[in-house]
Amino acid sequence: MITFYCPGCWRVVDEQAEICPHCGVDIPRLEASHNYEPQLIAALAHTEPQTAVRAAHILGDLRSHHAVPELLAIANGPRDVSLRMAAVEALGRIHDRRALPTLAWMVNHGPQTLQPVVRQALEALRGSHPHQSDRTVCDSSKRTGAAGS
Repeated sequence: MITFYCPGCWRVVDEQAEICPHCGVDIPRLEASHNYEPQLIAALAHTEPQTAVRAAHILGDLRSHHAVPELLAIANGPRDVSLRMAAVEALGRIHDRRALPTLAWMVNHGPQTLQPVVRQALEALRGSHPHQSDRTVCDSSKRTGAAGS
């Protein structure tokens, strides 16, 4: 049996559904828009972890700056470690300085299993923002309260 998901909220819908009963999105219209970035961002919240991991990888490849807030929340949140790792990797590929404070905090306070990928992401980000010093990153993480995000 095939399960069908709404491309807007990623909840299960009937195969013939044209309007999602959960979020109200016009399914055929959204599928025809060919702008998959919002759908990929929504897929980060999918209940099936591998779908969310794939979405994170694709968003990183696309260098989606729109996905940064959601990726940061996943990276520093309670979700599955493989999804958190995919989010950190994506943040490293996106090269958005908004990730610096959270990743700088995670390098010292995050889970040990994420340390190598966090360091790689920080190196990639610092390489794309060479004027951003370690001191500035650490100071800004204290100011922004990254520890609690």
